[in-house]
Amino acid sequence: MQFNEMDYSKSYKTPDGEQIDGHFKYEKFDYLVECKWEDGFIKQKDLSIFDGKIRGKAQSTRGLFLAANGFDENAIQKFSGDSPRIILMTGDDLAMILNGQVLFYDAMKAKVEAIVRHGNINLPLRNIAT
Repeated sequence: MQFNEMDYSKSYKTPDGEQIDGHFKYEKFDYLVECKWEDGFIKQKDLSIFDGKIRGKAQSTRGLFLAANGFDENAIQKFSGDSPRIILMTGDDLAMILNGQVLFYDAMKAKVEAIVRHGNINLPLRNIAT
Protein backbone atom coordinates (compact mmCIF):
# COMPACT_ATOMS: atom_id res chain seq x y z
CA MET A 1 0.00 0.00 0.00
CA GLN A 2 1.07 3.61 -0.46
CA PHE A 3 0.64 6.65 1.79
CA ASN A 4 2.17 9.98 0.76
CA GLU A 5 4.28 7.98 -1.71
CA MET A 6 5.60 5.72 1.07
CA ASP A 7 5.08 1.98 1.28
CA TYR A 8 3.28 0.88 4.42
CA SER A 9 1.55 -2.15 5.86
CA LYS A 10 -1.19 -2.52 8.47
CA SER A 11 -0.81 -4.15 11.86
CA TYR A 12 0.41 -7.72 11.99
CA LYS A 13 1.85 -10.33 14.30
CA THR A 14 5.28 -11.87 13.91
CA PRO A 15 5.57 -15.68 13.92
CA ASP A 16 6.41 -15.57 17.65
CA GLY A 17 3.24 -13.57 18.42
CA GLU A 18 4.77 -10.10 18.71
CA GLN A 19 2.17 -7.41 17.84
CA ILE A 20 3.34 -4.72 15.40
CA ASP A 21 0.83 -1.88 14.89
CA GLY A 22 2.18 -1.00 11.44
CA HIS A 23 5.23 -0.69 9.25
CA PHE A 24 6.40 1.79 6.63
CA LYS A 25 9.50 2.70 4.68
CA TYR A 26 10.93 6.20 4.79
CA GLU A 27 14.15 7.05 3.02
CA LYS A 28 16.39 3.99 3.47
CA PHE A 29 14.91 2.83 6.79
CA ASP A 30 12.08 0.55 7.83
CA TYR A 31 9.90 1.92 10.63
CA LEU A 32 7.84 -0.19 12.98
CA VAL A 33 4.82 1.62 14.41
CA GLU A 34 3.47 1.44 17.96
CA CYS A 35 0.21 3.24 18.85
CA LYS A 36 -1.12 3.88 22.34
CA TRP A 37 -4.44 5.60 23.08
CA GLU A 38 -4.18 5.69 26.87
CA ASP A 39 -4.94 8.26 29.54
CA GLY A 40 -1.82 10.00 30.76
CA PHE A 41 1.72 10.00 29.47
CA ILE A 42 3.48 6.95 28.07
CA LYS A 43 6.12 5.75 30.51
CA GLN A 44 9.63 4.40 30.03
CA LYS A 45 8.39 0.79 30.32
CA ASP A 46 6.33 1.09 27.11
CA LEU A 47 9.24 2.63 25.21
CA SER A 48 11.54 -0.13 26.50
CA ILE A 49 9.19 -2.83 25.21
CA PHE A 50 8.98 -1.14 21.80
CA ASP A 51 12.76 -0.65 21.71
CA GLY A 52 13.14 -4.40 22.27
CA LYS A 53 10.94 -5.07 19.23
CA ILE A 54 13.14 -2.78 17.13
CA ARG A 55 16.41 -4.28 18.41
CA GLY A 56 15.19 -7.71 17.35
CA LYS A 57 15.03 -6.63 13.71
CA ALA A 58 17.54 -5.54 11.06
CA GLN A 59 19.94 -2.68 11.86
CA SER A 60 18.08 -0.48 9.38
CA THR A 61 14.92 -0.69 11.53
CA ARG A 62 13.69 2.32 13.47
CA GLY A 63 10.46 3.01 15.30
CA LEU A 64 7.63 5.54 15.33
CA PHE A 65 5.74 5.58 18.63
CA LEU A 66 2.41 7.40 18.52
CA ALA A 67 0.87 8.26 21.90
CA ALA A 68 -2.36 10.22 21.96
CA ASN A 69 -1.50 11.97 25.24
CA GLY A 70 2.26 12.28 24.87
CA PHE A 71 5.22 10.93 26.79
CA ASP A 72 6.66 11.11 30.29
CA GLU A 73 9.69 13.43 30.37
CA ASN A 74 11.88 10.74 32.01
CA ALA A 75 11.04 8.34 29.19
CA ILE A 76 11.93 10.97 26.60
CA GLN A 77 15.28 11.63 28.27
CA LYS A 78 16.10 7.92 28.58
CA PHE A 79 15.57 7.24 24.88
CA SER A 80 17.12 10.47 23.58
CA GLY A 81 20.60 9.28 24.51
CA ASP A 82 22.89 6.88 22.72
CA SER A 83 21.92 6.10 19.11
CA PRO A 84 18.22 6.95 19.30
CA ARG A 85 16.03 4.77 17.06
CA ILE A 86 12.55 5.82 18.14
CA ILE A 87 10.68 8.88 16.88
CA LEU A 88 7.91 10.09 19.17
CA MET A 89 4.63 11.45 17.85
CA THR A 90 1.84 12.88 20.00
CA GLY A 91 -1.87 13.16 19.37
CA ASP A 92 -1.32 16.86 18.67
CA ASP A 93 1.23 15.95 15.96
CA LEU A 94 -1.20 13.45 14.44
CA ALA A 95 -4.02 16.01 14.44
CA MET A 96 -1.82 18.44 12.51
CA ILE A 97 -1.14 15.75 9.90
CA LEU A 98 -4.77 14.68 9.62
CA ASN A 99 -5.93 18.32 9.39
CA GLY A 100 -3.50 18.94 6.52
CA GLN A 101 -1.32 21.43 8.38
CA VAL A 102 1.75 19.24 7.85
CA LEU A 103 2.26 16.41 5.37
CA PHE A 104 3.30 13.10 6.92
CA TYR A 105 6.41 13.08 4.70
CA ASP A 106 7.41 16.56 5.93
CA ALA A 107 6.69 15.56 9.54
CA MET A 108 9.02 12.58 9.20
CA LYS A 109 11.68 14.72 7.55
CA ALA A 110 11.59 17.25 10.40
CA LYS A 111 11.53 14.59 13.12
CA VAL A 112 14.42 12.63 11.59
CA GLU A 113 16.44 15.82 11.20
CA ALA A 114 15.78 16.70 14.86
CA ILE A 115 17.16 13.31 15.91
CA VAL A 116 20.18 13.46 13.62
CA ARG A 117 21.15 17.05 14.37
CA HIS A 118 20.09 17.46 18.00
CA GLY A 119 19.26 14.03 19.46
CA ASN A 120 15.67 15.27 19.92
CA ILE A 121 13.27 12.32 19.59
CA ASN A 122 10.20 14.38 20.50
CA LEU A 123 10.08 17.38 18.16
CA PRO A 124 6.59 18.93 18.35
CA LEU A 125 5.26 19.52 14.84
CA ARG A 126 3.93 22.90 16.01
CA ASN A 127 7.59 23.97 15.99
CA ILE A 128 7.79 23.47 12.21
CA ALA A 129 4.27 24.42 11.07
CA THR A 130 4.00 27.66 9.15
